[in-house]
Amino acid sequence: MEDRIKINKEEGLEIEIAAYYDNQKQSLLILWMILWSMAGIGIASQFFFPGTEDMKMYLFVWLAFWLYFEYKVIYAYRWRRFGKERFYFENDRLIISREISGRSIPLPYEADFIKDMRIREENPRAFFTAMSQSYWSPGGEKIIFSYKGKDVFLGMELSNAESKMIVKTLWNKVKELKS
Repeated sequence: MEDRIKINKEEGLEIEIAAYYDNQKQSLLILWMILWSMAGIGIASQFFFPGTEDMKMYLFVWLAFWLYFEYKVIYAYRWRRFGKERFYFENDRLIISREISGRSIPLPYEADFIKDMRIREENPRAFFTAMSQSYWSPGGEKIIFSYKGKDVFLGMELSNAESKMIVKTLWNKVKELKS
């Protein structure tokens, strides 16, 4: 188990997983963020020069895409630097939160409705699998369970051994609460 995973079994159960962080990749992500920001500012400045309506519309559409990816790169930077996943139990509910700098929106799941917790099967050659495991795109959840007919994903960027250990720990606690 890596240092980024902490399990506290006192007062219930709490599992905390720090975001995967790589200094070299983080430096490249920062460089990308700076260059992307500069490109967007440069393109946005063209609004203040004379141009056709078609050109203004093109700039508007381009800036909409730019803004989306600006948000994504800033989110990725903040997640890698300050992010962590927390799973804990409170009043017979599994609480899942993804925190960045201590801020999160906890999502509660009643233990009675949690079913079929397992390791997510992935096709390593699939495009979306590769994209979700890239450093600039936080994701790659390895654990899945069914809750009221919907799938819930958690456990970002875990190895298979880590996933198995967390599934076993969480599932044992869920079964304990159900009985």
